Amino acid sequence: MHERAPQSGEEARRLVRVALAAWGRRRVDLDAAEVVVAELVANAVRHMAGPALRIIIDRPDAGRVYVAFVARVPRRLPALRTPAPDETDGRGLLLVNAYALRCGYDILGGTRPWGKRVWVLLETRL
Repeated sequence: MHERAPQSGEEARRLVRVALAAWGRRRVDLDAAEVVVAELVANAVRHMAGPALRIIIDRPDAGRVYVAFVARVPRRLPALRTPAPDETDGRGLLLVNAYALRCGYDILGGTRPWGKRVWVLLETRL
């Protein structure tokens, strides 16, 4: 678990760099993963509740990397939108969608909402 704070983004990007390097992924994969992670962490810090954020990085197979963020008590569900040209934010999920093989969210907790997991599946190359 990591503190849910603006500086969480750098720690998440570091974790992704270490994981991709350990798995022998190419630099282009690292660049895309860092953009996606930066956007998802910024959204988690802004929109999720609770003091902590869990970061999950996994490799379901040789060609894909799974990155997820879990936090307690969902405030809002992620929603893709098209911002007006003069808006300064609101493009994060558009960037995530551009890089992701798939992305989504899961509500956790059964009958009582515990939290949510926002995830992305990235394609990688050797």
